[in-house]
Amino acid sequence: MQYSSRKRDYQELEQIWFPGMHGDIGGESQTRLLPNHTLAWMMVKAQERGLVFRDSVDETCGGGAFYYNDSYDSSIIYQLLPRKDRVIDPSVFAQFGRKALYMEGALQKFMTPDQLGLYRSKTMQTYLNYLEKEAIQLPERDEPNMLTSSDSPIVIV
Repeated sequence: MQYSSRKRDYQELEQIWFPGMHGDIGGESQTRLLPNHTLAWMMVKAQERGLVFRDSVDETCGGGAFYYNDSYDSSIIYQLLPRKDRVIDPSVFAQFGRKALYMEGALQKFMTPDQLGLYRSKTMQTYLNYLEKEAIQLPERDEPNMLTSSDSPIVIV
């Protein structure tokens, strides 16, 4: 992601990874229940900055209904090929350390830890192993945007 190196006081850049495949996040999947969680998060963020919507977040986004979509079931080709977890480059861990980890946070409004837990991956376990090896302590629960839970990780870098 490219962005201007010129600092502006009124800008805030936040990059977050949501569970699911590309179509789940962008709304291409046949059921829109998982993308609705992404949309709800964006709508709440926009409302916090003063944007007004015609309909409420719940009305627009299905009131928190959830559907687990295994993208590997979407095509025969995915069923024939082995699954592959993407690996985050270790330089990201070294650069961001524990601050690269964003767990639960405001996402609890949209997805339960059990729902997020369906998307556990080797990538997250690799990151947690790195933190342990480097003796990097995870933040306490009361630190803003840095909540811990072994059930529902989301990575933000």
